Amino acid sequence: MPESADRPNVILSPEKMTYEVADEVMAHMAVRYRALGFYEFGGRLIRIAEYTPPPSAAVQPLIRRERGAIILVTATPAMLVDRLTREIKFFLPMMVKKAGLAEKQSEFKPVDCPFKVALAILSRVGEWPVPTLRGTIEAPVFCGDGRILSRPGFDEATGLLLNSAVRWLSVPEAPSRSEVNTAVRTIIEPFRQFPYIKEAHLAVHVSAILTGIERRLLPAAPCHVYDAPLQSSGKSLQAECIGLIMSGRAPASTPYSADEEEMRKKLTSTLLAGDAVCVFDNITGWVKSAALAMALTQSMYGDRLLGTNSQPKLPTNALFLLTGNNIQLVGDMPSRAVIARIDPQTEYPQGRTFKIADLRDHVLQQRPQLVGAAITILRAFYKAGRPMPPNFAASRYGEWDRTIRAPIIWTGLSDPYTTQDTINVSDPERSAAAALFAAWHSNFGERALRLAEVIAEAEPPKDHEPDEMQKQLKAALLEVAGEKDDPGKVSLRRLSAWAREHCDRIIEHRCLRKAPGVAHGGSIAWKITEAPADTLFDYAADETLNRFSENGGGPA
Repeated sequence: MPESADRPNVILSPEKMTYEVADEVMAHMAVRYRALGFYEFGGRLIRIAEYTPPPSAAVQPLIRRERGAIILVTATPAMLVDRLTREIKFFLPMMVKKAGLAEKQSEFKPVDCPFKVALAILSRVGEWPVPTLRGTIEAPVFCGDGRILSRPGFDEATGLLLNSAVRWLSVPEAPSRSEVNTAVRTIIEPFRQFPYIKEAHLAVHVSAILTGIERRLLPAAPCHVYDAPLQSSGKSLQAECIGLIMSGRAPASTPYSADEEEMRKKLTSTLLAGDAVCVFDNITGWVKSAALAMALTQSMYGDRLLGTNSQPKLPTNALFLLTGNNIQLVGDMPSRAVIARIDPQTEYPQGRTFKIADLRDHVLQQRPQLVGAAITILRAFYKAGRPMPPNFAASRYGEWDRTIRAPIIWTGLSDPYTTQDTINVSDPERSAAAALFAAWHSNFGERALRLAEVIAEAEPPKDHEPDEMQKQLKAALLEVAGEKDDPGKVSLRRLSAWAREHCDRIIEHRCLRKAPGVAHGGSIAWKITEAPADTLFDYAADETLNRFSENGGGPA
């Protein structure tokens, strides 16, 4: 019998069935999973790898990544044979007759792991004796139990694998107000020359940094949008800096596609690869994607893999960033985003000069300090008892509210979620709805009407000239429910669908509601009611950093 002190032995023989050998190998995998490097992720057996771009520039990958980016690759039979043979010794007994001996003796010949054993192991989906991977990270994270995960390798408590050789800075056990102020200044300083239109938009960039670091532990988080009036304003540079802080390299990126099938492929591709951040870059016009909206609100995302019947359930704990010019979020997207808008207020923004000549290099050099500053804020908030701000209006992202948004407000910065006002104003679907709400209310007040009656009021008999209010109502109705084949006619079917979609939605202090009971003829009656007003934050950009001096400003 062969002996091995460093690796376990598996003896193969004709008497052993394949499943028996697979059972034995899987028992060793449970003990040696760290050396083997296999994990379960999205119902697949995977290994961690470094990305290598296609050898030919003519081949354009669906997702752009820098060489060396950490990705997850699905285990193949050949990969499993290779890794198992390296970590486990397989022997095949052979009967040989030696000189001077009357009987044959067994000798053990070292062999590769049998291919059919690898196939048997891969077939046992859900039974692999390896940990479930929540995601890879390349910078420390602040855990919900108060500890900081900064040791490289797999952390069983969180399911995260930290892949980093950086010497990270220590974070104070109980940061003082002065240390929190310094942390805020450290994060803001490299980006102070970006012309954010309000402090809340600067706070969105701070949120992107904190959310990026903590994203693997959050069940869901909003996408962060970088917007400007024109090209070369610095939108993509800000998004790239988020990736540099998180991983030391530019983030994965891909052009946004208005084709929903293409967007589904891109989302599946980035989630399969385990990218920590993905940028949808250079957007102009509308952003409306049911697939992206789903990935932004659900903890798991499932879609059929191209060319297969497989539909894995993939964790959505990646940070999604959008960059573009005058981005208009429509459909389900506005409530799922916060926006950092900058306005250089110049015709040629590429001609500007900055105190930090090479921001990318500066961020890379300051990466330990930036990550340390982010974790200092999170730890200080945790040590303070996680106090929620007064009059705090919750978003649809409860855990993100408590983990990221509340600490930002607690430091003294503006609430990043108030940038929802900017998003809503730029939403053309919302603008069309607001116009119809206003015209409806002007014509009928809060009187309940069937939709057919609303259309009839907007389209009086031919011998009656419509007044100005009727003209406005007709134009607003056509905007949301015009017949496709006859743009000058309002479709009752489309208006009914639109009303159901916008029922109980508040837009510019008005709300469309179903009237109690059923109107004559069996149809639903609708009415527009008044709703309370909202408030906005103002921003004084030059005063932000001054508020966070050593002895000023700081946590509330």
